[in-house]
Amino acid sequence: MGAANANPLLESNEVMYNDIGLWFLGEATPAMNHCGGVCSEFCPGANSIHHNTTYHVATINVSTYVDSRCNYFLKNPKPEKFFGLVNYIPYLTQDPLPVSEYQGEETVALPMVYRLSQNHPNPFNPMTTIPYAVPAPGGQVSIRIYNVQGQLVRTLVEETADPGYHATLWEGCDNRGQPVASGVYFVEMLAPEFKATRKLLIVK
Repeated sequence: MGAANANPLLESNEVMYNDIGLWFLGEATPAMNHCGGVCSEFCPGANSIHHNTTYHVATINVSTYVDSRCNYFLKNPKPEKFFGLVNYIPYLTQDPLPVSEYQGEETVALPMVYRLSQNHPNPFNPMTTIPYAVPAPGGQVSIRIYNVQGQLVRTLVEETADPGYHATLWEGCDNRGQPVASGVYFVEMLAPEFKATRKLLIVK
């Protein structure tokens, strides 16, 4: 399914077994978050988007996020299944639509090691997605943003994380909720016997 320069309402659709599930071109800004970002397992109008080969949701819009929160992308969707400015967290962990005869649960292997992936998009304005991986049995994870002076700007994650593929959003604000200036920043991930850093660039 594709859309260009349109604002479609996507409600209670099942999109599966395609190369790209939903592909939005131009300035298309679909309405597909029916729960306002506060998900429940019985979110009315939620879409079921899964088992697509390349991407579940993709967009080339560089100015506006596709708000695809509170839809179903399988229980633990991989961050690489989303391309461009796509906000898909939080997501449903149960399929809101009746199970079809073709639908089965996708087996996603758990990561073997901790990993901090490069954020996307990068450069970005105003938000970016930061994917990370946590191996079994899980562990304490800290993800923080620092400026070039090494000063703490924002704490994004500070929790005991379950094993699996995760992602967190940074909306370009500090811990006080104030937008930060354009420039280079660093995201650091700390976990048991693991430390990694990636460079981020905000361009306004």
